[in-house]
Amino acid sequence: MSFRASYRLAFGISLVLGAGVAGCPPGSLEDPERFLDGGMGGGSATCPTGYDVPSDLFAKKCVDLCHDDSDPDGALDLKSANPASRLIGVASSDGDCATRLLIDPATPEQSFLIEKLTSKSPQCGDQMPDTLTKATASEIECVRQWVYSLVGSGTDSGAAGSAGAAGSGGATDSGGGG
Repeated sequence: MSFRASYRLAFGISLVLGAGVAGCPPGSLEDPERFLDGGMGGGSATCPTGYDVPSDLFAKKCVDLCHDDSDPDGALDLKSANPASRLIGVASSDGDCATRLLIDPATPEQSFLIEKLTSKSPQCGDQMPDTLTKATASEIECVRQWVYSLVGSGTDSGAAGSAGAAGSGGATDSGGGG
């Protein structure tokens, strides 16, 4: 086979392969919002109406591997009823972060729970969930809304004032959910 024939054959194969690739249907992402801001929050993420943090996030991404009710990592049970009661005003069990509150009623945005979800390098330990499926920007926004629904915008009476909402899982309302 001459050089010219080899060149034509290679060119023809390239055209066929190129046309084949161009004719493929576009792919889709299961969770495209994760790629808008890296899944780290801070964008314009919104929490879907009716999203329930304990059942929609904790049960699906936190309980199975780490935070169940039998032997939870960090002594944090997110499976049993009313997980808010084990988060509001409760210090981290990590020795280096024992002064950090999981949900800080005085300064909710400084809550260690939020840092663990949003920071690639939290003050202690690893980013959570510690799985291949990190929390999405919308899920993080739901957690923020849920935390604020439990403790308000930050007051000294945050934990005491949230007793009615603590059992609620609703991120968008503090009285329903469930």
